[in-house]
Amino acid sequence: MRDYLKKLRDEHGMTAAELARKLDISESYYSLIENGKRQEKMDLVLAAKISAIFSMELSEVLAHEKLLRE
Repeated sequence: MRDYLKKLRDEHGMTAAELARKLDISESYYSLIENGKRQEKMDLVLAAKISAIFSMELSEVLAHEKLLRE
């Protein structure tokens, strides 16, 4: 599970539907990503979009993703 994504959403007052819309994906697909059932190894394009939406460095998103695989 990608708890860091839920935490980021909550901190920014954003619903899963809102974030999915910003990522240009369906809410159901986003839910699968957040729950760790899709994008097991998150692709760089999606990681870059997440970093831009939350105004964070791409390396921060990649660091979170690396921790998930350890």
